[in-house]
Amino acid sequence: IGFYTGGGIFKVLTKVADEPSKVRRALIAGSVLALYCAMYSVGQPVKQAFNDRCSSFWGPGDSLVWVQIMKNVGYYIMNLSMSLTYVVFIAAAVPVHLKYLAKICFSSLIMSPLGGIPCLLDFSSQALAIRAVLSPAISPAVEMLWVFTVPFLFELVSGAIVTAILPVVIKGCISLVGSIKARVRSARKQLA
Repeated sequence: IGFYTGGGIFKVLTKVADEPSKVRRALIAGSVLALYCAMYSVGQPVKQAFNDRCSSFWGPGDSLVWVQIMKNVGYYIMNLSMSLTYVVFIAAAVPVHLKYLAKICFSSLIMSPLGGIPCLLDFSSQALAIRAVLSPAISPAVEMLWVFTVPFLFELVSGAIVTAILPVVIKGCISLVGSIKARVRSARKQLA
């Protein structure tokens, strides 16, 4: 959120998340989702123009290709804008409070590279599998729902598990260290 001038955006997100009217929140979520979909469909040429390989920045005679730099900057701006709309969508559509989401999201990020989890979070191949099974009429909507729902559920479940287990592990480690220190002290007293 710091990329979006943190304080101002966080006030807006908090206002959206604390909105008491469910209709208003649904309207915000729907309009932001429509904006996200529009950005996704209109932004495909920007995404395809992105190229960050070293060779793409140098033209004939080792001249710098400024156009490619501008294309990449355009892609980064679009990417940040889309991630902001996703954050606003989550704040509006999810009935869980932002403090709880903030508490568990870091834990779920820690969990994401472990074990078989990268396969669970491989949305591009999952979207292609959905596209292969469903008809083209409903496939885009189902893909969008899948790509929004799975990471959010992963964040809620894995973050909640880590957040619940972590205090137990820490308390156990603290008591173990305390008992080891007590035994060391008693052994020192017996030797003295």
